[in-house]
Amino acid sequence: MRVLRRLTVLLAGTLLLAAADGEATIIVQQGIAGVELHMTKSQVRSLLGEPPRIRAGRNLAGPFTQFVYPRLTVEFQRVPTVTALRTSSRLERTPTGVGVGSTEAQVQRRLPHVACETWSGHRQCILGKVLPGRTVTIFALRSGRVSNIIVGVVQEGRSP
Repeated sequence: MRVLRRLTVLLAGTLLLAAADGEATIIVQQGIAGVELHMTKSQVRSLLGEPPRIRAGRNLAGPFTQFVYPRLTVEFQRVPTVTALRTSSRLERTPTGVGVGSTEAQVQRRLPHVACETWSGHRQCILGKVLPGRTVTIFALRSGRVSNIIVGVVQEGRSP
């Protein structure tokens, strides 16, 4: 009886973990892992907890802060709200199943209106227009497969 109870608890725990991974999604043009563009730092912290690492610096678009989590990097560029989200985790997927490891053909087939092209020697599939203030979702490709995904607002002076 004791073994059966332990097995039941173990199975229930496994199902809960599987359900949690099933919720890990990329919502194109909006967010990743429940974090959405334009959320505040406190909203991100209440959703994901204290970031294990915080980076701060300056780039062409000005000062930035990044909250670095194991599956997600959250960026705040010049403003106190989320301007970009980046993942290289295979656990994060769109509702149509596109994520890190997907082929370019899968991205094109499963995401209507995506445009794939080479920019400065880097192959990318992009949803949205790369213009300042516009929202884009970028599927960066390496060796024909998605290597990382960015959902962000294009900043003056650089893409997300």
